[in-house]
Order: sequence, then C-alpha cells, then structure tokens
Amino acid sequence: MTLHVIPRGNDVIEGKPILNAVAEVDLQFGMMNIFHHFGVGEIKTERAIFSMANMLEPGSFDMTEIEKFSTRGLVLFMPL
Repeated sequence: MTLHVIPRGNDVIEGKPILNAVAEVDLQFGMMNIFHHFGVGEIKTERAIFSMANMLEPGSFDMTEIEKFSTRGLVLFMPL
C-alpha cells in the first residue's frame, strides 16, 4: 500500500519541515537512506510498520544535505 504526499501547484516540500515532521511522529532514518516507523510504546516492532521515501529517484535522503533539500513529493509505503 502506498500514499503519495504532493504539495499543490508548483510548491515543493523542503528538508527542514520534513525533519520536523519525522521527529514529531518518531520516524527513524535508516536502511536504504529513508525513514521508517517501528511503532509506538509497547507495540514497537523490529521490522518497520511503514516507511517514507523521496518520491523522486533515487528515493533516498542525503542527511548531510537535508537542510538544502527539496522535493516535489514524498511516498509513504507499508507491506500488507
């Protein structure tokens, strides 16, 4: 299952708001240089429940450049 997050018009999503959002919902940067959510509280799992990637190729995030980063969209995905 996938969910695409795309701003309206010609807007972009910038790196700093992405970092704020992932911190707020406890996504962890990790494997494949994307963000993963492992659950909350006592229901944390070893495998990611869902992940978030850049919608544009190659899909990864360069954390050394995240402050300058922008994208046309994000994709959240989870295995069913």
